[in-house]
Amino acid sequence: MWPWAEDDPSSCPARCSSRDGCHVGRTIELDVMKLDLNSLASVRKFAFEYVSTGLPLIILINNAGIMACPFSISEDNVEVQFTINHLGHFLLTNLLLETMKKTTHASNKEGRIVILGSLAHIFIYFGMRAYGQSKLANILQGKELARHLQEDGVNRISLLIHFNLDLLLPTLCGISVVNGLANVFVKFALKNAEQGAATSCFLALHPQVRCYW
Repeated sequence: MWPWAEDDPSSCPARCSSRDGCHVGRTIELDVMKLDLNSLASVRKFAFEYVSTGLPLIILINNAGIMACPFSISEDNVEVQFTINHLGHFLLTNLLLETMKKTTHASNKEGRIVILGSLAHIFIYFGMRAYGQSKLANILQGKELARHLQEDGVNRISLLIHFNLDLLLPTLCGISVVNGLANVFVKFALKNAEQGAATSCFLALHPQVRCYW
């Protein structure tokens, strides 16, 4: 079974069925659990419920994100992009670490945490400042996790600097000119959703992957 965290669980079947990559000739069980990364209370609730199931955890992919939204504050009084792109994932990872450690020790398999960063961290003092800050935090989190977990069996922390805007376009929040230019750029220059996901899956699943920044 593959647990899947989703802000709106009801939308998952429809979105999955629209992707050709979801049909690969075999059936999998996908257990969708609600998680709102914009709420640290929701993150804690999700982690508690997951741990309570007693399920193992061998792979964690921190992939959710929004980009270049108008300024707003989360219920925890933190800028929304930083909350969703970094703080939510940071808290979730820490709350699930013990479960992953127990799984790796019991199964004698290495755990893997894949953190989606972005080249946008270089824009930290420019127009995409909030997005860049949250993505820089992803990089720092991955490196610090790797330093701490080398002796705990969760020793393959993969940090993906992605070049994929396909799924982030809806979060540009009505900026029509930006959306139009971005759609053209995505079509001809960047990875689509399936190609972007393939890199995360490679980092999570390939037996020869080592620490990657």
